[in-house]
Amino acid sequence: MLHDLLKHQSLSKISSRFARHIGKKYNNKITVGEYIVERFIDKKINVGFSYKQNNYTHFFQIANKYPNFDIVFNSHEPSTGYCALSYAKHTNNLGLILSTSTYGFTNICKALNDAQNNNIPLLLMSFYDQESESKLTKSMRPERKYFKEYHTANTADKLPEILEYSMMIAEIYKKGSVHLNICNSILKRPVYLDEIVVDEKIIPDKKDLNLLQFYEKSYEQIEQKELEEKKLFT
Repeated sequence: MLHDLLKHQSLSKISSRFARHIGKKYNNKITVGEYIVERFIDKKINVGFSYKQNNYTHFFQIANKYPNFDIVFNSHEPSTGYCALSYAKHTNNLGLILSTSTYGFTNICKALNDAQNNNIPLLLMSFYDQESESKLTKSMRPERKYFKEYHTANTADKLPEILEYSMMIAEIYKKGSVHLNICNSILKRPVYLDEIVVDEKIIPDKKDLNLLQFYEKSYEQIEQKELEEKKLFT
């Protein structure tokens, strides 16, 4: 995805290309849950990590339909975080943690902190019920220091770009953990793929261009840092 952004493609254009890619398969209509799984598969993220108490969540029921996307259930929350951390470290891909938005998920924080300190991209995707959102927000305040950014998706139409943005933020310099909180009630709502598709010839607006310049600068910093590290070991 970063490679596409460096070619001056906005987030909406990345979403648009993916929508074209899967549009025929779903006749331009797909649920939020299916969209998320398909996007992970398209990014070659073929496994997510969770813990046993979460297996009743709507998202897992949707993900079970896909033979090329696996969810590994662990006995405890901390082991879930470290499994995703190890996956990201050894595959050089985004590590994916799937959780419910309950108080227990704060046990993952040590793994999130390690991701922040060691430049490892992690995406913590949690699912909440509408009535528990206010309680959750208060309980999470101390834990937000472990994330680069925190986002909530509560409408189907905004999910594609919020998902792209969250994955991108986790992967750009300095890499780290991002928390994306998704409302359970939108997982079975439709995403109309033909509405995501945009004209490729449209020039990005000023906000997009500023964002893309930031990506380019970040990528240059990554290359410079890698060169300096190579010099130290040669």
